[in-house]
Amino acid sequence: MNNRTVFFYYMLMPLVANFVAVVTGTLLFQWVLWRDYPETQARILEHQGLLLSASFGVPTVLLWVYVWPIFSLSGQALENRQRTAKRRVLNAPLVVSGISLLGWVTSFLVAWMIIVYYSMPYDWTFALRNFVATLFSGISCFSVTYYILELVNRNRFIPAFFPDGKLSHYRGLLRLSLREKFFIYFFSVAFYPGLVLVSVVDSLLWYMEDEGVIYPGNQIAFLCFLGYVLGFGLLVTYLIARTYQQPLQEISQAAEDIRQGHLDVVVPVRTTDEIGILEEGINTMAAGLREKEMIKDTFGRVVDPQVRDHLLRGNINLGGEQKEVTVLFCDIRSFTQLSEQLSPEQVVHLLNRYFNRLSHCITQHHGLVDKYIGDAVMAVFGAPQPLSNHSDWAVKAALAMRQARDELNQELVQENMPPIENGIGIHTGMVLAGNIGSESRMEYTVIGDVVNSASRIESLCKDFHHDILISEETYKQLNPPPSVEFLSEVQVKGKARPLKIYCVNS
Repeated sequence: MNNRTVFFYYMLMPLVANFVAVVTGTLLFQWVLWRDYPETQARILEHQGLLLSASFGVPTVLLWVYVWPIFSLSGQALENRQRTAKRRVLNAPLVVSGISLLGWVTSFLVAWMIIVYYSMPYDWTFALRNFVATLFSGISCFSVTYYILELVNRNRFIPAFFPDGKLSHYRGLLRLSLREKFFIYFFSVAFYPGLVLVSVVDSLLWYMEDEGVIYPGNQIAFLCFLGYVLGFGLLVTYLIARTYQQPLQEISQAAEDIRQGHLDVVVPVRTTDEIGILEEGINTMAAGLREKEMIKDTFGRVVDPQVRDHLLRGNINLGGEQKEVTVLFCDIRSFTQLSEQLSPEQVVHLLNRYFNRLSHCITQHHGLVDKYIGDAVMAVFGAPQPLSNHSDWAVKAALAMRQARDELNQELVQENMPPIENGIGIHTGMVLAGNIGSESRMEYTVIGDVVNSASRIESLCKDFHHDILISEETYKQLNPPPSVEFLSEVQVKGKARPLKIYCVNS
């Protein structure tokens, strides 16, 4: 943003608007003000230069004093901008418009100083008409200047000086609410033009009484006044429509994007009124939703998404409930020997590739990756969410894990890496599923003999030279059972009764 742009909008444009208001105000109200006091009018016109100096000199000096810090601001890097100058940018529409109005008040006071100094005749009706004419002309200049600068601020200055859009962080701002802005709008397009029309009609009637006829020049003047009133109303209506149409469209589009799940939206904040507060609120809400999704996604990477969703629904108390589930254990064979052949970095990389594929197989078949234990993974089917046919899903997941391991081994062989051999054990039964730990730190898991038995069955894979073994309890629930072969009845450590072991071929 260069200094010429700042000078044009914040200094030159208000003075031009003020000049137009002076000219039109003089034309509109000269009949009403001066028709009964021609000598007073003549005396005032003798000091027109003094009036113009008061009307434009005082505002020009005040505008220069107000705008000067913004000149120095526009030539600096973003990080060196001063908060005072930024506040002046935000307050510029109201302050600059107020200075324009002050020019009219100054001219009114100077005019009355001239009248009093020369002892010119006047009465209270003349004083009232003079005050009303000056006030309303000044307010019309104020409203046009304000809406133009409000539009310019929104489209040019605020995006340049406030790229982060955090306008509410600045104190000492002069704010106009939407209600106050629309009161100005009502005055501009309704009350003030109506007053102008009344003044014009009153003047024409006065000429009719005086001359007995309306001259063509008066008819032309009347049409000009009518055009001015309509043009003034259309101008202010256009400015306020342009001021609010764009931000409301941006807010509406942002709300629709958020509704569709696109949370990376950022609404430009370009005003300090209620719309600006709403824009900042939309951005804050979107940022909060993005953070929530990021936390949720991160949480879902640390724990299984099923556990994440279970806990986020408020299930964070210690304890659990009895459930029938199927537990799957998978462990790498000869992992110590494998680790000796690789560097620690290679071991970690290999495990990540391995677990990534196996975990995908488990979650794809509605299982819960309960935990990773070194080179082993424990999965649960049927908790925390109930799952019908959980034994079937566990066996299907084991078959998919076998295929994923074989595909990984093909890649490892091509990379001159040692292949991986693993074993999978599956058992079905009742467990306690819930949050285990302390009030300050807990984890969702399943506890019970089923977990121990599944681990023992997995360890039997080495003895039977099969990679997928299941218990009789799991086998009985398979529907229809895959290609399964009974192997033996085995007495495992920690179990009073022997377990009937089956192998899954395909």
